[in-house]
Amino acid sequence: MNQQDDSPKKELQFTSRKYEAGEMLFRQSEFGDTAYIIRSGRVEVYLEEEDDIVPLEVFGKGEIFGEMFLFGGKSQKRTASCRALEPTEVIRISRSRLLAMLKKVDPILKHIILSLVNRLKKMNDKLGQTDTNHLTGSGT
Repeated sequence: MNQQDDSPKKELQFTSRKYEAGEMLFRQSEFGDTAYIIRSGRVEVYLEEEDDIVPLEVFGKGEIFGEMFLFGGKSQKRTASCRALEPTEVIRISRSRLLAMLKKVDPILKHIILSLVNRLKKMNDKLGQTDTNHLTGSGT
């Protein structure tokens, strides 16, 4: 029986892109429909606040980022900016492709995944409100 490894074929269903050090992958408040998996290099995700940059996270090989909005609808804006810290190659996964893949997932597993993502999104939104309240001096 001749079995063929089709993992490279599966990877070809996604697009790959290379970025130079300092190049932007996306900006805060832009609309987007793509998540990223890092094949090589490193990126920094950060907030842009007036004249200040607030670093949030550095991601490296094998890590995924930019995925939170994929499940929230097309009208979601990016909550942070992202730039390459060094020459970086990423695999791009569109919202439509990810949702097509989820159709093939067991319904219970799909429910768990979507519940976790929604929970993380709510926590992310609350943290954003807390940061805004801290910066403006308002609170509860």
